[in-house]
Amino acid sequence: MKTLLLLFCIFSITRVANAQLFRKTWETGSYTDTSGRKFSGLIFYAIPEASVFKGKGDHLLFKADKNADQQKIASDRIAAFTISTDSFTVSHVPALEKFPFLQIIINHQTKLYYSAIAQGSIPIVGAGLIGGAIGAAALSGKGSTAYYFGSDADHITTLRGKNFVEAMSTVMSDKPEVVAKIRNKTFKPGSMKKLLAYYLTGVLPKESVDDVY
Repeated sequence: MKTLLLLFCIFSITRVANAQLFRKTWETGSYTDTSGRKFSGLIFYAIPEASVFKGKGDHLLFKADKNADQQKIASDRIAAFTISTDSFTVSHVPALEKFPFLQIIINHQTKLYYSAIAQGSIPIVGAGLIGGAIGAAALSGKGSTAYYFGSDADHITTLRGKNFVEAMSTVMSDKPEVVAKIRNKTFKPGSMKKLLAYYLTGVLPKESVDDVY
């Protein structure tokens, strides 16, 4: 089981225009291409700034070792990648075509994904994602993050207040004590940081400012 290092990675994101998911250093990692070939070495990824002019897709930088030349690997060549202990996948949902990288937070039959995106007006998956009916919405603000759940990255639903209890009860069904606290409203839709910390550690976190997502 992953430790709180996972949470530190996910939630230390600075919400500014040039926010980045990782430090400006190369991290040990690997990527698997769409043909199933795995390449191990060093990876750097920075969240792109949201812009109406941004094209489709994303990319990461890869080096076989610290002395090798860096390569720009486009998202349409990637099936999955890892950076340190964190795992990512690529979604082909049309509404996420500009920001297709999703971090895998919980890897069960029903998975939990996380997307961290930079400041601005950005496309996100809308409420109509159930049953394959995918919609898009514009979200403006100082920054935005999103959680999704589903069987895989191409069949996801946006986690929202109205589906929070049922969705997270399913995702975290391996821990009945966590599910009980979801259902009795100890954890609410704005409490994802605290809920994930409790799921990973079994320790109820102290009161803190809730998330906004």
